[in-house]
Amino acid sequence: MKQIYFDTETSGLEPGQIGQLAMIILNDDQSIKAKNYFFDIDSVEEGAAKVTGRDAEFYHKASGGKRFDDYASEIYNEMEGAMLIAHNIKFDVKFLTAEFFRCNAIFTPTQQFDTMTYFKPIVKAQIYGKIKNPKLEELVRYMNIDTNKVARFTSRLFGIDAEAYHDAMYDTTSMFVAVEVYNDKLHGNKQWADVFCKNN
Repeated sequence: MKQIYFDTETSGLEPGQIGQLAMIILNDDQSIKAKNYFFDIDSVEEGAAKVTGRDAEFYHKASGGKRFDDYASEIYNEMEGAMLIAHNIKFDVKFLTAEFFRCNAIFTPTQQFDTMTYFKPIVKAQIYGKIKNPKLEELVRYMNIDTNKVARFTSRLFGIDAEAYHDAMYDTTSMFVAVEVYNDKLHGNKQWADVFCKNN
């Protein structure tokens, strides 16, 4: 089954609008391709702007004025029937569902995998002495992944420099690499670990 690792940057916490969507697509033949979209959005909440360093003007320029509905059919066709993988996937799917609804399309993905909940008992990140959902940064750190190597891989995949968390391209690549490194460890392999882990 085709797998799509993805992440969004949004206008806020509630289903407003998506300003960026990045996808790493792992096809059945194990070939990999990456897609990134910027969308023109109406506004960005103050909290979201502080996290990403991006306001509505940024998305307007980056998107060239293109909005989600300009790419809705393309994105829907890519995601339909695929296994969708994201860190806190409920959040991202909630925004995608809202965006597709505005385009008069019903988006109901049936195959989903949430790396945040899966890795919670593995990473065992804590707050006030209790295990919490790990941030993506905490997952990457737990896997001993070199973030500089992730940045270079992000640039190679997407053809665009993205060197920090809270850019959907970088976050998607970080998540993808973390899953592959973990799969290496499960199966006694070193393919991804040798490339991306520190001291390798």
